[in-house]
Amino acid sequence: MAKKSVSDGYLNKLWRQAVLTKWDYTCPYCGQTDVDVIECHHIVKRRNVILRWDVNNGIPGCKYSCHMEYHTQAGQRWIEDQIDEETLLMLDEYERTLYKNYLQKNCLTDGEFRRIRLSELKKVINGG
Repeated sequence: MAKKSVSDGYLNKLWRQAVLTKWDYTCPYCGQTDVDVIECHHIVKRRNVILRWDVNNGIPGCKYSCHMEYHTQAGQRWIEDQIDEETLLMLDEYERTLYKNYLQKNCLTDGEFRRIRLSELKKVINGG
């Protein structure tokens, strides 16, 4: 199998950093700012490759409490209240789109897609 242009692990690391940056290194549920106890929750499950590394598909939550709350129906509703309508519509659209169809529609290879995500994440992290 060919080596991926940008590894999952590297994108995962940058995604977490970008989500924390976007949310000002704070759990929006309780206000915690200790990044050692904050995890980043995927709003649409990680198995969706289109959204896996999209900064808009993440929200910080404290380990064992806030993050676990996000997995409940009440927590999901709370998250939806924190996100603007345009982002919710985008998440909904891509949640229902197959990765291979997304790549074909946008004339992208997996490597090109990963490099685009890499660039987007670095832009968020660097304040751009």
